[in-house]
Amino acid sequence: MNNLLLSLLIIGALVAITAGCNSMKNGDSATVQSISAKELKEKMDTSEDFLLLDVRQQDEYDFVNLDGTLIPLGQLSQRITEIDAYKDKDVVVMCRTGSRSGQAARILVREGFQNVYNLSGGITGWSRDVDPSMPTY
Repeated sequence: MNNLLLSLLIIGALVAITAGCNSMKNGDSATVQSISAKELKEKMDTSEDFLLLDVRQQDEYDFVNLDGTLIPLGQLSQRITEIDAYKDKDVVVMCRTGSRSGQAARILVREGFQNVYNLSGGITGWSRDVDPSMPTY
C-alpha cells in the first residue's frame, strides 16, 4: 500500500511540474504580440514613441531598412542595456520574415520588457503590404 501511495505522489508531482513548465512556455509566447506592417506604418505616421528594433545582420540592414535600431539577434543579449530605456515603452522587433524577431522578442520579454511586438512578415511583409517599391531578398 505504501508503494502505491508513493507512486501516486510521484506521478502527481511530475504532472504538476510538467504543467508548470508548459505554462511558462505559453507565458513567454503570450506576452509577445504580433503587429502587422500596416499597423506599424500607422505607429510611424502618428509619431508614436516606440523603438523599432531590427535584429538582422549589418549587410541585410545596409541593403534595405526602415531606419530602426540595428542590434543583430546574436548580439542582443550582450547589448540589451543599450535599449533599457524602452523597457516600459512599445518595442517592435523586426527581421526579414518574422522568425528571428520572434526569438528576439522572447528574449526581451524574459529581460523585463513590457510591451513587445513582433513584426509579422518582417521587412518582406512591409514590402508586400506597405511599400512595394522596397526591394526584397
